[in-house]
Amino acid sequence: MPRSYKRSKGARTYQNYSGDFVDQVVQKIKDKELSLTKAASQYGIGKGALFNRVHGKTVLSPGRQTILSPVEEALIVKRTLQCSDYGFPLQPMDLRIIVKSYLDSEGRTVPMFSMNLPGPDWALSFIKRHNEIRQRVSNDIKRSRAFVGEAELRDYHQRLTIELQGIPPSHIFNYDETNLADNTSASKFLYRRGVKYPDRVINLSKSCVTMMMCGSADGTLLPPFIIYKSDNLYTSWIQGGPKGDPCCHFRCCKNGTQFHNTASGWMDTNAFQKWFSELLLPHLQNLDGPKAVIGDNLSAHFLETVLKLAEDNDIKFLCLPPNSTDKTQPLDVAFFGPMKKAWKHVLEEFKVENASVSIVNKQVFPRQVNKLFKDPSFYPNIEKNLKSGFRATGIFPLDLNNLLRRLGNTRRVQKNVKRKLDLLAKGDNAESESSDMDTDPDSEEIYAVRPTRSRSTSAGTPSKVQKEIPSPSSGTPTVGDTSNNVNPNPTKKLKATAPISATDEGSCTSTTTKSSALKVGSFVITKVYVNNSSDKHRKYLATVDQFDETEVSVTFLHSSESKTVFTVAKDDTASVEMKDICEIIDVPYKFNSREQYVFNAALDVSL
Repeated sequence: MPRSYKRSKGARTYQNYSGDFVDQVVQKIKDKELSLTKAASQYGIGKGALFNRVHGKTVLSPGRQTILSPVEEALIVKRTLQCSDYGFPLQPMDLRIIVKSYLDSEGRTVPMFSMNLPGPDWALSFIKRHNEIRQRVSNDIKRSRAFVGEAELRDYHQRLTIELQGIPPSHIFNYDETNLADNTSASKFLYRRGVKYPDRVINLSKSCVTMMMCGSADGTLLPPFIIYKSDNLYTSWIQGGPKGDPCCHFRCCKNGTQFHNTASGWMDTNAFQKWFSELLLPHLQNLDGPKAVIGDNLSAHFLETVLKLAEDNDIKFLCLPPNSTDKTQPLDVAFFGPMKKAWKHVLEEFKVENASVSIVNKQVFPRQVNKLFKDPSFYPNIEKNLKSGFRATGIFPLDLNNLLRRLGNTRRVQKNVKRKLDLLAKGDNAESESSDMDTDPDSEEIYAVRPTRSRSTSAGTPSKVQKEIPSPSSGTPTVGDTSNNVNPNPTKKLKATAPISATDEGSCTSTTTKSSALKVGSFVITKVYVNNSSDKHRKYLATVDQFDETEVSVTFLHSSESKTVFTVAKDDTASVEMKDICEIIDVPYKFNSREQYVFNAALDVSL
């Protein structure tokens, strides 16, 4: 809160009544119910103060007057609440910056503000004067605790459904920043077998250029907004960038690519204002009706000018949930990946043609971006990628199921483990209720198991394979190639019932008993033989992906020294014989967002 200023000793007493109370007394005087003298005596208000109020001579509030007029302060309050409603809550520093931008736009200079920027005390006093605003302390949590789950995505999509009601796809936009690096990143090449240092000689650096991209749900791409890290912006740096096709080629975007410079090379408030007013706004002004602009929650981007332009042009900003851009940001989901892949190809061509150049300097960078937008692997798919991004994130068409699919197997696994724990809490009699534990009313029917790559079980330790398999912990098969499925009836849904209780440690049931008790998704301890030896073997924890009477495809779990916490190794798969399955163990009691399983006691497995 602002400092509490104390009255000096000996100073006259100050009013201890509210303005509304004085107005009521003045009204009684005007209605001839009381005289000035009687009202002053009865209510303890100075006779002179009442006289001035009755005759309209007092129009200012008592005490020192505020820098901004009541109308201006009401406008600042409105902008602050507008940011909060968008999902971009402001900090006191953001409020001070908004006031500075307002004063600068009005051409006013306030001597008591350093460079027209209000001080911290002014911001806190402003908050105290206006009851509509309250400063709340945010809870800082680790990124692992800020995991975005199904509940958060449902709340976000519910708000999205309300805000996008009646807005066509051409009026729904998503913006996001990315960078084009000067490094082609790691690539695979052919080398002599056994080479220890697979190096490639090529000039490179770690510099990158920030670029703001924006596209609509109907596949319209706006020209890029390029931000250089520099103190100046020279004419030679802004020539040759993308203009027209494949970006919007109408009159609103006739200038094509826009350029800006900042000291850090990142997006700041001034750069965001320029992008919004000079690139996005001209396009939006050609569209009738309400418009929606979806982006991340960077409140520092917004100035009073941007908020006023948005309000005047019927534009609403919608905020994405924190730490969720990989699931909710259309550009992240389906656009930036193909664009970065094409940029890698363009960059490699440039460095091959210019072997002596270590960086893509600013004079040639716009032309390389233009090549990127014309790249045959990227150009034909721009519209399709944009539409796919909005569809996959459930924005257009509005589809909650599409958004929830972005959670992948995590959603199904969390539900299954929770149901299992609930059943265990009810008692042993509830075990029979878990036969359809994997059923998800919101998910599609799953009919087949994706085949895994086999490997020899004679290896000393589980080795890595390249083929990705579905998360084994889900207990539910996923759709894939059914050519090698062990399920003899591919039209019948495979159910992953809860794993059964463990057998006695060290014992192995017969093959017939195990094959009848084994289920897809079961947790098992299996033998892996060392160096083709029939005697030496190691034991590992794994989950069952698919099986027949003689062979079981499993995915291994790795553990630390405790042997109680295990992490799924999605790429570590193998095929083992049914007779090598030693134990079928209970489902672990806990599953967290990092795909880890926790057991009550240490398991008898190898590290």
